[in-house]
Amino acid sequence: MTVEALAHEAPLWLPTSSDALLQAAMDETRAHLAAELPDVCAAIGCSTRTLRRRFHDATGWTSFTRAFTRATGETPSAYRARARGYLRGSTRSKPA
Repeated sequence: MTVEALAHEAPLWLPTSSDALLQAAMDETRAHLAAELPDVCAAIGCSTRTLRRRFHDATGWTSFTRAFTRATGETPSAYRARARGYLRGSTRSKPA
């Protein structure tokens, strides 16, 4: 069931950045999908304010959550929860 569900999963596309801090944040997020913003910032050594400002300056997006939701149709936390469920062998059905 898990393999079947993942086979139908839309590929996740994330932007890249030439900004070293943003790239570090993206790498940390990919490595730890369940991490919250303060955890990511602590891991890369910056404040949440700095990361938010640099993210906005680089992308023009005011909110990653809004942009992610627009692009994928679900919030990042919903995506993480669903991905964790699939990885644990959950039998929950994929949202429409």
